[in-house]
Amino acid sequence: MSQNYTYTAQSVETGYYIISTKDDKPDQDVVTADGNGGIPDGATLTFDKALGSITEVTIKGINGIISNLGYEQNATSGSNLIWSKDAASWQVDMTSPDVYEIVPKGQDLYWVTNQTIDPNVEVKDGKDIMDNENKWTLKKGKKSGPMYNFNGCCFRVYQVFPGLQ
Repeated sequence: MSQNYTYTAQSVETGYYIISTKDDKPDQDVVTADGNGGIPDGATLTFDKALGSITEVTIKGINGIISNLGYEQNATSGSNLIWSKDAASWQVDMTSPDVYEIVPKGQDLYWVTNQTIDPNVEVKDGKDIMDNENKWTLKKGKKSGPMYNFNGCCFRVYQVFPGLQ
């Protein structure tokens, strides 16, 4: 049974959070919502590993669809992040406590969002990054344990991290 770890992802530059919904579908753009007044609904992402200083992970939204660059196998700066059924490996690098850069494994493309243009999350070439636009504050949510089946009824055990109660 595998562990999953939930996080919120807030852009350091804009204050916007990556959100997902139960209605997200494959090939739909990954979007953000204003978080300056508090954490918006749907601001929960699930990682398959707990984050360290450098961690390779897959990242899922609320309905289990995975974030990916999808059909854009040769993505370039400006390519949108999409929800997909196909797994993608993301390298998450800590730059300071709770602040990370997220890149497709082996590429120099960083997750960014710019609310003045649109709410989408896209990738941007490392040489074009300005200020903190590629920085994301990743905060722990509930740690979800394995799924159990008891007399035909499925349930998951959750542990709340200290300070989040």
